[in-house]
Amino acid sequence: MDLLSATAMYVCAPILCAVVWLYVRLRRRRWNAWLQEAVQYHRFHLTMMLNEKSLNDESRDIARTMMNIIDKQFAFDRKNGLGLRGMWIARSGKKSTLNSLDEMFVTLYRDRFFGVIKNFDGRIERLYTTLVSTIYRLYFLNSLIALPAIVYMDSVMLIAMTGIIQRGAPRLYLDIALGR
Repeated sequence: MDLLSATAMYVCAPILCAVVWLYVRLRRRRWNAWLQEAVQYHRFHLTMMLNEKSLNDESRDIARTMMNIIDKQFAFDRKNGLGLRGMWIARSGKKSTLNSLDEMFVTLYRDRFFGVIKNFDGRIERLYTTLVSTIYRLYFLNSLIALPAIVYMDSVMLIAMTGIIQRGAPRLYLDIALGR
């Protein structure tokens, strides 16, 4: 290597590291705010469903379970730290938000398939899928792999801005980001 390229490498590397650090720091803060707003969105809609008189008992039980997961288990997990350590704890079988959501998945889909749950509100399923997406994104955002997670989330957000994605969690995050 000649002197000029070696000097350029030693000058560009710290600048590139500073830019990546700043990107992660700013976007992590922004995504944390958006995802916390998404959790509040779920809490609001579940509360509205629980206050409806026309909601059947099966849907009411599932909505109450989701509220307990958000209010109790997720608050506990958030206090004790998210990230890859939290995912490891969840996958080792200890009580966590992710395990509670997995149990709820079994309730929603297995019991419905075998006819135990005959009739539940379709909003429950949509709220469940966006809540799971939100929780996983919060775990990844607060872990060592925040950079690829943020790049992925920003990429999906850009795709949602083009209008290709009309539904689901990316659309929810876009609506929150745009203040709708």
